[in-house]
Amino acid sequence: MKRLLAFLTTGLLIVNSIPYPQLMMKTAVLKVPDRTGTEPVSYETIAKMQQELAAWPVLTQAGLQAHEQEKNAGTYVIPGMKSTLSMDRDGRPDTCVDMTPQGLAVTDDYIFISAYCHEKEHNSVLYMISRDSHEFVKTIVLEGQPHAGSVCWDPVWKHLWVSTGYTNIASASYLRIRDIEKYSFSQTGKPLPWYRTQKLTQLTRNSFMTCYDSRLYAGTFTLDEPTMRLQSFDLIPPGRMARSGTIAGSAIIGQQCQGITFTDDYVFLTFSYGPYIPSTLCAYPRTATRFLKSDAIRSWQLPPCLEQPYALDNTLYLMWESPARCFRNELMTHIDRVLALDISRMMH
Repeated sequence: MKRLLAFLTTGLLIVNSIPYPQLMMKTAVLKVPDRTGTEPVSYETIAKMQQELAAWPVLTQAGLQAHEQEKNAGTYVIPGMKSTLSMDRDGRPDTCVDMTPQGLAVTDDYIFISAYCHEKEHNSVLYMISRDSHEFVKTIVLEGQPHAGSVCWDPVWKHLWVSTGYTNIASASYLRIRDIEKYSFSQTGKPLPWYRTQKLTQLTRNSFMTCYDSRLYAGTFTLDEPTMRLQSFDLIPPGRMARSGTIAGSAIIGQQCQGITFTDDYVFLTFSYGPYIPSTLCAYPRTATRFLKSDAIRSWQLPPCLEQPYALDNTLYLMWESPARCFRNELMTHIDRVLALDISRMMH
């Protein structure tokens, strides 16, 4: 009994020696729930969305109808559009209601969506979704407030790249999948640190990128240049860019480009700007070196605010930023889910 009393007394003395705010901070970190919303913001059902998308046959015929036997017709609800767990400017856990989705990457196991705070009050995030169950897994809070305009998956080295940097200081940063899977903001109360960041001195901004065949491709969104260069960088062991981002090659690309993705046969690019101009999805032969809209072998006009495409297993995944609060009241067609399109049906 005496030993128990001595132990309890010692414990109380230790607790009392910790300043109250610090003690509260230590305990609060372990009790932060993931308050990221998982409900759709535009359509309660797939059927309602399909009615709205009837004007775009490629989205219904190669998309919803082609995947009607799959869960949710192959679609994935974009999380966090009503609320997202993040950090405020003072580094405290907080709920953000202004996240705007930007980048999309698809792996064998997961769907990753990047988003930034439109009001610049919170850290940027990644949403992690199970590709098989379509269920939301967790929110990954990123370091700082990058626009995070693009994400891409390196299947060789198991790295998830995120476009980072700020005006005139373009960069790309990656996270290891094992660190992503272990990460829990509820347990740490801290953002997941980048495993490596590399500057892209050849670009003013890293607006969009993708990984394909051991290369990382990157480019800059522009409004005032009719043509620009798509840069490619070799990825070498252990999955970093060769020589800190030395250009391995380049190609001509058009303005207002939002994303790019490769298959063995095709290159797909998305072009969009704002809520009032229709987006364009373009397909090019895999051997192409010019990617202007006029060079496309197939093109489709789609609802505004189309962001990054991602191709995997004969499926083209598309995502829009229109469900974000900053666009939600605009008079346009909103798409609050990632859509999966059958590439064979699209191209034939």
